[in-house]
Amino acid sequence: MQGFLLLYAPYLFNRGDFILTKPAKTTRPAVARTLERSKLCRMLDEQLAACCCWWVEGAANMGASPTLWVDVNQTQRKLKELLEALEETPFKNDFPIVARAFCMLTHCSPFHPDIEKWRDTALSGFEKWGDMELAALTLCSEVNYCLAIAQPAKATVAADSLKALSSTKEASGRVVLLSLLAQATLYNFTGEVEACKTKGAEGLALLTATGAVGAARLEFPFRVQLACTALAENDLKSAKTQIARLEESPQAHLPGNFSRLQFLKGLQALGNRQLQLAQTHAQSAIDSGQKTGGFDRIATASLLKAHVLIELGDYRSAETLIREVRERADYVQPNIYTFMCQTAAAFAAVKKGGIEPGLKESLKELFSFSRQRGIAGSPLWRSSVMASLCLQALTFGIETQTVLDLVKQRKLEPKAPPVTMENWPWQVRIYTLGRLEIVRGDDPIRFTNKAQKRPLELLGALIEAGARKVDGISLALELWPDADGDCAQQSLSVTLHRLRKLLGTKEAILVENGLVSLNHRKVWLDTWAFLRLIGEAEKAQTSSAAAQKALEAIDHFNGPFMGRHQSESPSTTFEQRLLSRLEKGVRIAGDFLEKMERWNEAEQLYEKAALADSSCELHFRKLINCQLRRGNRSQALRTFERCKKSMELLGEKPSRLTVSIIEEARQDS
Repeated sequence: MQGFLLLYAPYLFNRGDFILTKPAKTTRPAVARTLERSKLCRMLDEQLAACCCWWVEGAANMGASPTLWVDVNQTQRKLKELLEALEETPFKNDFPIVARAFCMLTHCSPFHPDIEKWRDTALSGFEKWGDMELAALTLCSEVNYCLAIAQPAKATVAADSLKALSSTKEASGRVVLLSLLAQATLYNFTGEVEACKTKGAEGLALLTATGAVGAARLEFPFRVQLACTALAENDLKSAKTQIARLEESPQAHLPGNFSRLQFLKGLQALGNRQLQLAQTHAQSAIDSGQKTGGFDRIATASLLKAHVLIELGDYRSAETLIREVRERADYVQPNIYTFMCQTAAAFAAVKKGGIEPGLKESLKELFSFSRQRGIAGSPLWRSSVMASLCLQALTFGIETQTVLDLVKQRKLEPKAPPVTMENWPWQVRIYTLGRLEIVRGDDPIRFTNKAQKRPLELLGALIEAGARKVDGISLALELWPDADGDCAQQSLSVTLHRLRKLLGTKEAILVENGLVSLNHRKVWLDTWAFLRLIGEAEKAQTSSAAAQKALEAIDHFNGPFMGRHQSESPSTTFEQRLLSRLEKGVRIAGDFLEKMERWNEAEQLYEKAALADSSCELHFRKLINCQLRRGNRSQALRTFERCKKSMELLGEKPSRLTVSIIEEARQDS
């Protein structure tokens, strides 16, 4: 039973700061009162009470001999011995006993096969015993347990019950603190970043203001939650502040806390790209976690090390760690460690590059589990990693709505903005090819008055100039040629303000050192996507890949820039460039489709190109050829008539080559 007491101690006495040591005498009144009041909660016989007395006396002496800890395998054996002993006592259903057993299991073995039994008994009996602080500790453990088994909805119910308990007049400062801690922990898992920060700050403020009993112990977990939130958002400055305070804590030397601190420092080093340092901290967190016997410490630290190994390119070692954690975690039911293992496995598949065979399966497993359980956070949440995984999932069409919701909620941004991905949850999308349309979020903007004319003209001029680092003076002179320099600049400033208001966010347009840009992290622009895809088509290593990229690009090209009338010749260098790139894309895709004799697809391609740019005779000629290949002579003749009319609007005639094709078709008929 001594092994049990070593594990059980942090929960049995929650009114002070304890370490586990060898026996030593004490006169600490609080310990004596605890024994006298509870009689060990009528939990064990005289022999167990004697063992507890031995432990309590040793625990109360802060200057006793070195700490004794057990490893994880010893923990499981001693847990088994303890639970078997409890089953034999006549007090096994008493709340003080059951509650402490549940708290202990939550900490040391959250997937123990009997934990549900202890949990249900504890939750059904705390009201009649009147021990509010133990009830609060039980509900706090319930929140942690539900999060461990990836049931945030149930955790919310427990957190709400604890919040109601803390709102009563009888609630002590410790009960309120436990409620705030439970809420902060919950919000970390559900991805409600600002709410987590608020509850964490409230808890620290209350600790400072009231000096509540056990404040030193509770400050540590509050700062852990705040550090986790900061690291998840890659806010390294805030994380550094919290980690520094954790290092100063008198609780930092305890192995469980030391393991968590090393974990956070490893995650911080990983965010700073200090991979060797991150690996060192991760291993230290694992070693300390093994001393506590707590599954959570070992699992999270092992998966952190897996992330570091993936960044280092040691995929085999990383996959071994992931597999070991998952084998231990999954033997009862899928849980938060399942989610973290899925994340690490998918991350490894993405980092390997190319078409990794298991990538789609990993992403599907990850995001379907996220949807089913409502998970939007974890102790090992890395926004950069999740952004890249979300990007891959959207590319493959995996759990699209779940992924979009996750990106919006966590405000995820890939390292390189996915300018070719229209369905990424951009703040603003701007369509200029074939028409001018602006979409804020999912809502198209309706242009209803002349007051919006100037901002839209500015937007068009900015896009024509490339939309990135455009000289503000040049824009001002182009839009207000008759105004002097200062007036033109003032007009530009006012119109920029109006354009930002129209787009719905100040972040949509950046101005730096007199250079104006559309923010490519917040704004999607069809011309950017089109030009990028044509460039990728030219660089593709196979004709098939090139054709695919070209077809994706052409899909964005729905007509002349800003909806210019087809009869007008391109008036700017930018428009000419767009049409030239369209022709290039049509050639790449068309040549491949014709070579593969996919005439139906080729005809659809040339038809779209002819509609998008009726000034290009080549599109019509290619279309006519496809129609003749498919035996549609009458359709080819009608296409030729369309070509003639389009050429006439530009004051030109079809070329001899196009005419000869039609004449030959007529003779063959």
